[in-house]
This record gives sequence, structure tokens and C-alpha cells, in this order.
Amino acid sequence: MTIEAKLAQLQQAAAEQTSASLKLANDVVESINEIDQVKVDINQTHELIKSNHQAINDWQTKTGKVTLKDFQGQSYQVDTLPSLINETQKINPHPEAMTKAQFDALRQIRKQQYAGSGFVQWGKSYTSAKYAINEGMHAFGELNQGRLVLGPATNTPVGNSKTLTPTVLVDGVQHSLGFIKAANDLDNNVYFPPAPDGTKTYDSVTGKVTQHTSAAEAFNECRHKTPNGLATGDYNKELGELTFQQTDAGGLFYVNKNNSGAHALQVVFSSSIDTNIEFRDAMGIDGAAPLLKFLQASANKKQSVTLNHTFENGGVYFRVPEPQVGQKITIHSWQTLSSSEQVITSRKDFVFLESWHEKIADKDVVYPLGNVQYGQNNYEGISLVSSLVAQSYSAFGLWDTDTKGYGVKWSTLSDANRIKFLKNPEHNIYYDPEAKAYIQVRYRVRVIEGYGDQWNELRPSVHEITTEWAIADRRRITFAQGSSQSITSKVFVMKGHTQTIFTKQDNGVAEGEGTTIGSLSYGQTKPLAMPVAIVQRLNQGAYHPTYNPMGTGKRRISGGYYYHWYETHGELTDINNTQDCFDKNANQGGGNMGQESGWANLTLGESYTGRSDQYKFHDAIYAGQVEDLRLNANKLDVNQLREDALNKAVAGTLRGKGKLMVTRFDSEVYQVGGSALGYVQIDSNGWARPSSVYEKLSGWNLTKNKAVSIYQSASSPHVFNVYMDDESAIEVGDKIMISYYRSEQSAEFDSLPWTDIVGHPERIAATFPNGVIGQWLPKLPNNSYGYPLNKKITDSKLNATYTRDLGETWTNSDVGFDNIKNTSSGSWHPDIVALLSYESPSNFTIAAANTAIKSSVSSVWASADRFVSQGNRFISSLSGVIGKDNQDGNQQRDLAVLNAPNHAGGFLWNSNKVSHSPITLREPLNQSGGAKALPTIVERNGLLYMQFHGSELRYEQKPIIDISESSTEPKTGFGVYRITDGPLKGRLVKRMFSTATAVPFNDVDWSIDNIGLRYQNNTDYSYKFFTDDLNWGDDQIIPIINGENTKTDLNGNTVKVFCHHTQLPLGIASH
Repeated sequence: MTIEAKLAQLQQAAAEQTSASLKLANDVVESINEIDQVKVDINQTHELIKSNHQAINDWQTKTGKVTLKDFQGQSYQVDTLPSLINETQKINPHPEAMTKAQFDALRQIRKQQYAGSGFVQWGKSYTSAKYAINEGMHAFGELNQGRLVLGPATNTPVGNSKTLTPTVLVDGVQHSLGFIKAANDLDNNVYFPPAPDGTKTYDSVTGKVTQHTSAAEAFNECRHKTPNGLATGDYNKELGELTFQQTDAGGLFYVNKNNSGAHALQVVFSSSIDTNIEFRDAMGIDGAAPLLKFLQASANKKQSVTLNHTFENGGVYFRVPEPQVGQKITIHSWQTLSSSEQVITSRKDFVFLESWHEKIADKDVVYPLGNVQYGQNNYEGISLVSSLVAQSYSAFGLWDTDTKGYGVKWSTLSDANRIKFLKNPEHNIYYDPEAKAYIQVRYRVRVIEGYGDQWNELRPSVHEITTEWAIADRRRITFAQGSSQSITSKVFVMKGHTQTIFTKQDNGVAEGEGTTIGSLSYGQTKPLAMPVAIVQRLNQGAYHPTYNPMGTGKRRISGGYYYHWYETHGELTDINNTQDCFDKNANQGGGNMGQESGWANLTLGESYTGRSDQYKFHDAIYAGQVEDLRLNANKLDVNQLREDALNKAVAGTLRGKGKLMVTRFDSEVYQVGGSALGYVQIDSNGWARPSSVYEKLSGWNLTKNKAVSIYQSASSPHVFNVYMDDESAIEVGDKIMISYYRSEQSAEFDSLPWTDIVGHPERIAATFPNGVIGQWLPKLPNNSYGYPLNKKITDSKLNATYTRDLGETWTNSDVGFDNIKNTSSGSWHPDIVALLSYESPSNFTIAAANTAIKSSVSSVWASADRFVSQGNRFISSLSGVIGKDNQDGNQQRDLAVLNAPNHAGGFLWNSNKVSHSPITLREPLNQSGGAKALPTIVERNGLLYMQFHGSELRYEQKPIIDISESSTEPKTGFGVYRITDGPLKGRLVKRMFSTATAVPFNDVDWSIDNIGLRYQNNTDYSYKFFTDDLNWGDDQIIPIINGENTKTDLNGNTVKVFCHHTQLPLGIASH
């Protein structure tokens, strides 16, 4: 490189360094300027903070507004923190509580989540099945006085419920049921009004219930009253004796209770001599008045006369046309009531849950859980009192003057204690910002004292008579209360009623009528009601099998000695009618019931009860008296429901209900007018004829001394078809005696206090001329052993009350029985009339129309077992057959369904037969019958039920007849043949038709396969190769019918076929 070039390079480097030095100097100057600006800004910020410091302090501590400045120096005002809090509290003073919008949104979510109003959780159960009704519901009978329990009632509960006590959904509001008249969370106690005591009457025309001062007044007993008219004699009203002083026609006259109109007259009398008696519709002593009845009375024999008549005049003239001087007529009883009026001696009480919204400030009281019957005096350290509102606000019903609910005065609670209520959603409290008020959704259990046993419309979605909810005998009885301190005159309405507004889609709840909006429930809500149970009550009177089968007590004489109805003592006065069973002054003052209550009460104990069955006391509530009306609120898988319900049906734990019979043998004898027809006109005094061609009465052929069954003719309700029970021929001229049952015996039980009657019909008629509780056993006593009982005995004893002298003297004792064969195992003398008492389960299914199915089809169930827990109750409910087979390994079978076609409407139908695999049950012991059934789930009125199609099963081994293949001897219907030659040699075949045929087995028109033989082009088999299942006579077909009918099985026996539904619903249908 030259020197010039080197110098040029050095100059270039110097210039670059100079330029960098100048840039660095400029940067340093700019940085110093920025530092000076930051210093200025810091000074300005310090001044801003200094100026806002006091305003910020005021914003934290004072109400109103404060002035703040921004960095631009602009001033503005803001609300202080206390002011913001106050404004927030105006919307919801306690954020712990839901607002009305939040509460209603949660309700809507639940209404989508569940099928309808009902029980979300049943609550846990008591450990002993003896007291169980269903899961979460119990009745402890003689252990507890007059109460039903919802919940476990024990520290060691059982059951599948996820909650200890019941959880209920009512129109989207979830209630926790707890402490209902109870001081602990294990009990929810529901109490009941006193049992009937014979002093109240109910008039079905006016709907009026009248409280009388005595049973005699209620029954309008006239015996001890001075007659309204008297002729040719003297009447001693203390003794009830009319003594004639001359031979002119005469007698006595009593006015009817309501003068003219329809009346029921009951007179019991006797005469000291044989005499003629007339009953006349009269206005006084008038021998020309219209004749009602004429009879000839034997000396010293009680005559009972019952007349139902529409009177033109004011009363009844009891006339003796030709009296003798000194003749005495004793009036043992004279009662007359309007035909629409009855004394309440049997009654069902109705239990339901009422829910409503209420502003807390209205009564200034809050209740734990919203339960106005809360029974504990403290909640989480807060003292509660029961005197803040009228007692009637917490009462179970008008009859209840005792129940009080514990709550606390809202205005006296500290914020901390208020929060205890507000933060817990179980108390159902929400805040309505428009009203600036707290609202609590509350509940109470209500118990309505029935008019009798008649109730309708208890299911809010099931219309029977009207769309008003929970009526009795077509009369209003169930009234809303809601937030009112007492029960009002407003009613509840159900689905389909024009005033149903809020719950049209909810099949589990009824709502108050239109005028209850905002009056009995806050804002735009109504009081709502949900059924819980209905309870059959006994009465306080003395028990008598004819006059008071719902009674409970013994009879008392002075000095404190007590006697059953069949026992005798010189001081005991006769029982001639129902009123005598309630007479407190009977037996020379001892009384057939006490002055304050009936003798058979829990306080006095079991030695005072006059009953020999499972129901001892009038003031106890037993599980068998209770019909569970609760509904499952959950959406149910119908196929799982089918399996669960079938398991309960087989185990005998599905609930049902049944009525008792009162039997009377007619003193008249009817003559058969044709080879199979007896023309019988039934009287109109409450004794019913069969209601259908499938319902039978028992009777007796006096001519042949054999039992008969009597069915209604299909052509006329007054014509009876009479058949010999042993299938022998009935002949023209045969004399028939009929046993009736009393139609007004309307009491119902899940566990029946059943009575069977043993005796010759003529002796029964003489012993109990006015009928007796029970059903006749159509086997005459003849010193033989083994009398088949009419119902399944589930008791540990069979009690017998019997007489050999037409009721003059009686004996009572427990007698032997065979619980496998279901018989009274002893022998009975021909003169015996015996009442056999035992406990028996009711049916839990009822005949019904074939209904479209909602579930799939599973398998066919079949059994002939004798254990209630293994299908016995199920068999009997479906078919009336009492299973007696007790073989291990032969309890039941599940048979595969081979074909189950559905109609387009969802129905099972017969056009393409519903078939199943062969029955594999072995030969049953004790000649037991059985039943088979195909279970499905159906929907009726928005509720789910189990449907059973099936038939009765009878086992019969037909004799085997050896026959040649070429024989043209007739092969009888349903016969079994062993072919002795040819290709089919040794094979057993069974004729499948009822008709005979002479076609030989080697005829060329037979088509043979591995099942059997078909003739020519027939699709049905004429013969099937014999297998053991054919002894059951079953055709492997499920008959799809409506209700009940009969068919001929493959053994030629007439068997029952059926379509049944469970009596009680299993849940709410969801769509």
C-alpha cells in the first residue's frame, strides 16, 4: 500500500469516530431532558395523590358521593362504598338467599328433571317388615297411638333411599319432610281423628254431617220414647213393652225422622203369643192406611223387619189386627232414618301434603324447613316457640286442637341467626325485590276425617266423577288452607278443570281453585296439594259379627267385667242392632263402650278387645289399614320398572286392597225352572246379586244336598245360572238356597281380617238370620277332616267361634290348620255353625282393559307355589287360585317369549298369537293349581301401572290309552294315546282339540314333524307328541283379552283367563 493510501484510510476512521462522538453527546442531552420531565411528572402525581387522599378515605367510610381528580386535572363524583352496599341490599339484603328469579329458575329446572310432583326420595325404612307399608312409610299398630310415620323411626334404618327422611317435589319446590309433630329427625308423625263412636250421621243428599249427643239419637232409636200414637194398650217405654187390655185392633205409631219421603225402617220385636202383624204407612192410628208388610209372628221369637219405602204419610203404624187381652209386644228396637242418611260406623281418613308460598313478614314468623308442624323447640341454637300463630294454623284438621308448630319471630333474629335460615336451601326462602320481602314456601300435613268409606278423585290426574279433587260420596270435603290461619271453604281442582292454571302438565298435584291465587298463597301462586295415604278406620263400639263387624270392644257389666259378643252373663242385654253396640248404658250400666271412648283402646290393653283378628284397637293405626297414595316423582325407566315391580309382585309386597263379605242365607228356597236356570228375584235391602257373569255366589241344592255356584245370566240380571259344583246334573224342581253378600260392606284393607263360615245353610240361616261377616265354605260339616279355606291364611293361628245349638251357647278356641294345603285340618260335627277367623292378603291386581304397552316384553312368569313370598299372593290375585305346591326348586319359571306382536296402537293383540316356550314346572304337590302371566308396563291417566295377561293353570295327568295306528275308534278330545305299531310305535301323542276324531294314525293325509301331526292342510296340530308340560293343559299362548273370561285348556278344564292391572300406580309417566 502507498503512503497516500494509508493516510486516506486513517482520515476516514477519524471522521467516523467524530460522528459517533457527536451522536453520543446528543443522546446524553436528550436523556437528561427526559429525566427532568419524569421528575416533573412525579411531582405532579404526588400532588394528585395528595389532593385525592382525603376523598378516598371519605369513599370508604361515608355515605353519599365524593369528588376525585384524574391526571388531566378533571374532577368527577362517585358513590361511596357504603352507598353501593346499601343499594345492593335493596336488591337482596342477604346474598345468602336466592332471589325470586333464581328460585323460580331452579323450580323450572326441577320440573324438567322430574316426571311430576311426588316423592323424590321415600326416606329410610324401619327395620321390621311387620310395620312397613312401603319404603319410608310405617304404621306401628298397638305400639303407637293413632299415628302414621313417614321416615325411618329408628336409629338403624334400612332401605334404598338416599335421604334419611322423605324428600318431596311440589311443582318444582323441593321440601324436606322432617320433625312433623316430632322432636327428632327420625319421625314424621301423622295423627288421626278419633275413631267413629256412632254419634255422627251423614246425609248423602245434603252432604251434611251431624254430630248427635248419643248413638241412640243418631240412630233415631224410638224404643224408649213415648209413641206418637197408641191404641187399645199401654206402652212401658222403659221396658219397651206394649200390653193389650182388649181385643180390638190396635198398636202403636211413631213418626218418621223426616216425616214423608224415602226412609229406612228397622224394627225388632217379639210377641208373647202367636200373632199377625201389619206395618202401615200412616199419619197416626189408622187401620186403613196403606199396608207396607204383613207377617205372622211366632210366640216369643224375635222378628226383624227392614223396610225401605217412600212414605206418603208421616210415619209407621205397627198394628195388631186381633190382639188378645194381656198379650205383650216387646219392641227390642225401632229405628227410622231418611234413606239418604246413615250413621258413620266405618270411615276412611285422607292424608295429603299442602304446600304454599307465604310472605314471612305477614305473621313475622319463620319455620325450619318451612314445616308449620315442626316439633322441636330449637334449631341450630335458636330457641323456637309454638305460640306465635293460632293453633289451627298448624293443625292436621278441624278435629285437631292439639298440634302446634315451633317457629321463631323473624324480626327478633340477629343477622347471624337470619343467615342460618337464609343460607340453607332446605328452608325454601327467597327474596322478592319487587315486594322487598322474604318469602318462605311452607307445608303442612292435612288429615281429613271421612264421611264414610266413599272417596273419589284422590289422584289429581284421574277423573272419576268430576274435576274437583278429593271428594267424598260426590260431596266437597277437602278444602284449602294455605297461608290462612284456618281452613277455608275453597277447594282444590285437578287436571282438566278450567281453573287449573299452573300445573296442567303435572299429574302428581292438585291446585287451589282460581280465587286462591294471592289469597292463600303469595303473589301469583296457589296452595297445592299432593295425596299421601288413605286409612281405613275401625270404630269404638263393641264388636259383633252381624251388627258391628267394624267394632273393636268387648261388652262390660257393672263391676268391671268384660265379655266377647259370644259370651253370656245374666247382666248382659241383647244386641239387636248396630246402635246397641254403641250403647254406653247397656248391660245395666256397664256399657258396650265407655263414657269417654270405646273399651278396646291402647291404654287399657289387649284384654279389652272384642276382636280375634290382627286389628285390636280403635285408636291404633295398622299397616294393613293404609293405602299408600304417594307417587314416585322420578323419571322411571319403564323396563327396569317392569322388572322391579314384578319382583315385588312375586314377593307379595305390592300393596293392594280388598273388601270383606257379609253373608246371609236367604230363608226363601228357589226352585230351578229349567235344566240350568233358576229364576231368582233379589230383594232390595242391600243384599247384592252377582255383578257379572264371572262373579259367583255360593249356594246349596237342598234336594241333592250338594253345593252349587250361581252366576248372573248374560241376558237378564234377575236370572241366575245354577251349576252343581261337582259337575253333576241339575234337575227341574231342585230346591236352591242362596247365600248373599252385603253390598254396602265398603271397608277395604291390604291385610284382610277374613272369616270363613262352616255349616249347613239352613242352620246358618237360623243362627244368623240377619247375616254374618264372612264367606261360606261350600263343604258341609260331616265329621270329616280338611275344610279348604276361601283365602290364603298367613296368620300363625286359625281362630274358631262355633255353636251346636243355633247360637244359644258358643265356644271359642284356636284350631288346627294345614298352612300348606290351606285347610282347617280338624273335623266338624254336622250340627256345627263355625266362624273361622284368620289373616289373609288382599289382591293387588284388578281386571282391566287391554292397554297399549310402554315397556318392552320380557318373559312369561309361571308358578304354583304355596309361599306368599314366592308368588302365592300373585297367583291368587290374578286367578283366584291358592297355590299349594311346596317343592324345592319348583317355585317359579321364567318362560321365553317366542312371539309378541304389537298392534299399530301399541297394544298386544291376538291376531298374531303371543306365544312362549313350554311350561317346565314339575307336577305340583297337593293338587295345586297355578297361573302364568306376561308382565308389561302401561300408562293410564298419566300414571304407570303393571299389566298382566295370562291364565289359570291346572295340572292333570290324563290316562294313557294304547291304540293301533290303524284303529278307527274315536280319539276323544284332549286324550293321550300310545301308538302300539307302525312307524310311530311307542310314541305318546295328545289330542289338541276338544272334539273326537276316528281318523287312524296311518291315514295318508297326516303330515308329521318333530312336534306332532297335522291333518291335510291345517296349520294347527291335531296331535302333539306328548311331553310332561302338556299335563298342565297349557297351549303356550298368552290370551290377549279385556278384563276376565274363561277358556278350555288342553285337558278339557275350564280355566280363567285375564288382563289385570295393578290396583295402585307405580309412578308418573314421562314423555
